[in-house]
Amino acid sequence: MVNYTGRPNPNATDIDGHTWYDKDMLQCESNIMPFITQPDHKIFRLKWDAQIWLEQFKRIDTLERQGSRTDHDEEKPVHTWANEMRHRLRVTVMLNTFAAIRNRSYTIDDNEIQLNLNGKQKTVVYNHKSKLKLGGPMPIKRALYEKTEVKVLNEDCLVVYENLISQGRKPLLLNMGNATSPGGGYRKGDGAQEENLFRRSDYFRSLDVGLDKFVQPSLRFYCTSTGRSESLVDSSTMYSMDEYGAIYTSGLTVFRQPETEGYEFMHQPLANVCSLAMAAYRHPPLDEDMLSAKYAVGMRKKIENIFAIAHHHEHDTLVLSALGCGAFRNPPNHVAKIFRSVIEQYAGFFRLIVFAIIDDHNTGQNFNPKGNFLPFQREFQQSIFEPIQPIHQANTICGPYRFLTDGSTVENVSIFDLTPCKYGAKCRDLYESAHVRQYSHPPLCTEACVT
Repeated sequence: MVNYTGRPNPNATDIDGHTWYDKDMLQCESNIMPFITQPDHKIFRLKWDAQIWLEQFKRIDTLERQGSRTDHDEEKPVHTWANEMRHRLRVTVMLNTFAAIRNRSYTIDDNEIQLNLNGKQKTVVYNHKSKLKLGGPMPIKRALYEKTEVKVLNEDCLVVYENLISQGRKPLLLNMGNATSPGGGYRKGDGAQEENLFRRSDYFRSLDVGLDKFVQPSLRFYCTSTGRSESLVDSSTMYSMDEYGAIYTSGLTVFRQPETEGYEFMHQPLANVCSLAMAAYRHPPLDEDMLSAKYAVGMRKKIENIFAIAHHHEHDTLVLSALGCGAFRNPPNHVAKIFRSVIEQYAGFFRLIVFAIIDDHNTGQNFNPKGNFLPFQREFQQSIFEPIQPIHQANTICGPYRFLTDGSTVENVSIFDLTPCKYGAKCRDLYESAHVRQYSHPPLCTEACVT
């Protein structure tokens, strides 16, 4: 790890048009890595001014609408130029975030704010071999809570998370991650949710192994086939994530406001944030406006694992979003219904579930013509889910616990057991022993079993 003990000069110049945006930034590619290897580069000494950055960002939007530009490359479409500029501006944010993390401080109005990063930040990889709990007698007699409330808010996910912390909750934040690239395109300034999280926190210490030699990395573990947590010797094995795998991080520190506020520094950083990275399917095949059968079943298994891991880590609240319904082009109406089916399964296992959804540049397309917020809001107008007590019948399920054929013991709680049958509950071979040994199927409906 490179030792760097510099501190930002309290009299340093702001990052503005003269010092960066109008010249130096334009001569650089949209990539943080050439700068990371130069710890003495001036960009790491300049001070952040959220208002100046926001003005630069809004100016690009205005020029794009007008069909104008500030360069002279007339062969390049205005939209392409504007997109490149947004990426450069976001790369600038990430470089400033990196400087704050490396310096363990930042300045607000010439006042130095100490950034006390968690030296015991913990990362746990869940792959297809992982088991959360070994099977045996049913471990619970009833659900943990009398009801589960669901809210759909048009708000930033980290703002929602901070509000929940102030209410005494123990939330888990869903990071709609990239299965192959830690942080998605955050190094290049991409604008989706995972990239936004990286720019506002020290999340890269957990997931991006490529930066381990520049800052203190997270403590990394993996969940074994016996349910134990063991040290991850080779961190490069975290990616690519398994199809139904996920990565849990605790001890994150968030210290920047949303993009709409110019990534302004927070006067009081938010410590010990917990997040779960889960990747949706990228551009899955659709059957009209729904996921094709195979991917619908797979999406449900992914969402089940989000809930199972959250329960395993004893979170009482989830901060979710429209998983995969942006750049990955999953249909929000169908994804919302899949979420509903899993929430019904986990009713009573969480006090509160909040969907924090903000429509962005990836909405209003053919797969989400009405955006992502509205489909989820409509799906969860009925916002209270009451638990059904465990039914001791084979193949019924209560939260993560699925009864075996004897009706008294439950299966292992596994990230992956058998390949989900693409026909799901419509499968005609549910009672064919050879088939059920090879494929998994949705549980029996508990409500149907008690009527």
